[in-house]
Parts: sequence; structure tokens; C-alpha cells
Amino acid sequence: MREIKFRLRLNNKMVGCEKWYSGSNKDGNWVAKPQWLYSANRKNWSPRYIFHNAKDLFTGLNDKNGKEIYEGDIVESSVMLGVVVWQDDCMKFIVNDTRRSGFLNFIATANINGAEVIGNIYENPKLLKGEK
Repeated sequence: MREIKFRLRLNNKMVGCEKWYSGSNKDGNWVAKPQWLYSANRKNWSPRYIFHNAKDLFTGLNDKNGKEIYEGDIVESSVMLGVVVWQDDCMKFIVNDTRRSGFLNFIATANINGAEVIGNIYENPKLLKGEK
């Protein structure tokens, strides 16, 4: 099962992450209750809320360098450059490839073609045009 996690944004600036903790139950008693946890550095998690006005869903996958891939990330490989988007009608993540017209199956792209996260559309939109 994929970890339920989000990258949090405030006015298009990344401010932290949020993930679901399903709790801990021993002999029918809650040792730790289910709750959302927050982190500004992805290392230290607590129930202390981080204010945000948008969030990007974690795909459950990592790029070739082990970096987590989120909705809105710009990914690049030798065969494509595109944005990770959620496709409602198929209920899956895909890459909207800017080098070719069309979409690529995200899971195949990330695992087979050695995709790498090079930025995201909120902080680095010029990367899609080949600008650094």
C-alpha cells in the first residue's frame, strides 16, 4: 500500500510535508491515535500543523536518485521531459510530455527510463521550456 503523503505549499513556495499515521493499537487500546503528521524538513514529524494553501500528492515512487516524486514535479529522462499529473478518468499518475505531444504512462517512465526530478512547476516553470 502506498504511503499517503503530501507536499505542502503556501503561495507556490514549499513549506513542508503532511502524511497520514494510522496509529498503534495494542490489545484493543490505542497506544498512539491515527492522525496527520507534519514536517518542515521531512525528517522530524509531529502533529503540529503547518499552514498551507495547496498540496501535491505523493506518487508512491522515487526517481533514479531516490528523490520522492510528487504531483507537479518536472521529470526528465533521455526520452522525455514533462510534468507529473493525476489523470482522474484512469485514476493514475501520468507524465504530460512536453518534448512530444501526448502522455506517457508514469509508472513505466519512472521505472524504465531512469526519470529524474529536476524541479516543479510552481518554483521552476521555466524548466519545461528548457531554461535553467
